[in-house]
Amino acid sequence: AEYNDVMTGGIALNTAFGVGNVFVHGLSYGGLNAMQAITRNSDLFSAGVANAPVYNWVSVLRFGAVGGTPFDQEAKMDLGFRTLGTGPYPDLAGSDWAGYVQSNIQLAWSSSPAGHVSSAYSPLLIIQGDADDNVDFAETLGAVRALRRIGYPESHLETLVFPDENHALSLFTNDVIAAEHTAAFLLKHANLTKQR
Repeated sequence: AEYNDVMTGGIALNTAFGVGNVFVHGLSYGGLNAMQAITRNSDLFSAGVANAPVYNWVSVLRFGAVGGTPFDQEAKMDLGFRTLGTGPYPDLAGSDWAGYVQSNIQLAWSSSPAGHVSSAYSPLLIIQGDADDNVDFAETLGAVRALRRIGYPESHLETLVFPDENHALSLFTNDVIAAEHTAAFLLKHANLTKQR
């Protein structure tokens, strides 16, 4: 639902105000929304910068720290020493559990940039620290691999990775580098004619 606000802003800036280049930038959940803008509505956004974004809610929710119970068909058995496997909560367990799991997976997929990546054509910069303790660095790797797989132009994709940095960059010098790189990226693509 939050992405609808981003999309509405993009529409307003493009139509009502006649802005030629509309850029989107965000960190964390804002990075998710920036990536949503590029994968869902490259027609509205000239370029985007996604800092520490979630790319695929299925991988984050199924395997990440959030848990994943509504995504598990089978009981988790690898929970450590003297821990019993757990299945669905008793109030959710039933003959329709598999359908419930599939419904949750489909909702997570359609709510992810991953579910719309084939529509992306505006330039994208992804920034992340490789020691991010909030969003797995694998999300950035997955996004880059998926974009390359669909033939996304290499000239439209840039990454900036900070070794040993967390979710929000800790070192002031890295913040400055990220800000300078973001500004340079957006300026570089300010007059780019959109091409599919």
